[in-house]
Amino acid sequence: KAGLDYAQGEVVITMDADLQHPSSLIPDMLACWADGYDIVDTVRIDNKQCNCFKRTTSRLFYRLMNVLSDVAITEGGADFRLFDKKVIKALRDCHEEYLFLRGMVSWVGFRRIQIPYQAGTRYAGTTKYSLKKMILFAICGITSFSVRPLRWAILFAAFFALLSVVEIIYVLYAVFISGQTVTGWASLAIMISVLGTVVLLMLGIIGEYLGKMFMQCKNRPEYIVRSGNGS
Repeated sequence: KAGLDYAQGEVVITMDADLQHPSSLIPDMLACWADGYDIVDTVRIDNKQCNCFKRTTSRLFYRLMNVLSDVAITEGGADFRLFDKKVIKALRDCHEEYLFLRGMVSWVGFRRIQIPYQAGTRYAGTTKYSLKKMILFAICGITSFSVRPLRWAILFAAFFALLSVVEIIYVLYAVFISGQTVTGWASLAIMISVLGTVVLLMLGIIGEYLGKMFMQCKNRPEYIVRSGNGS
């Protein structure tokens, strides 16, 4: 983020320092930029060098992210990409402590294109991205662009309200028809069902307000203008 904030060029390219991002793609990326694309993304082709666990968890993360988030994240997307200076300016206006850059790039919009690539071998050293860091990265991505988990409480409330109706019918049947109940059981069962539904509903309402505060506190620009000539 510091590099993007201080970059002064007409175009900026970000890439990892381990040489797994092929520099041979840079001329193709610049050609796409010359054709009018503001963002040139690269998409990693399935790398057999990665173990099965990492490939599986990566696919799971992207699918979960796209279900929960309001922005689309391309599976296999990398931080090897090109930005036009207009995009850089838009990203500079986003001051977030927990910056999920892959989601932010999708959020700002602009004209973009994707180029596939095959990741090379690491030049030296080993990966510093442990399982813990990957989990934290996934949590940051999901929570930065989604308030849907907060809204699930309302869905759960509706589901349990339906179950409560069924349970109340059963309780009334057990009391007035079968007669095989313990004293006080009916009122206790109905009270627990109703209160549980009300609690979930209140949590859903609180979550809705909290989600709005969460997105407002990010202080993102309300809109981004691609250019000033109407194009």
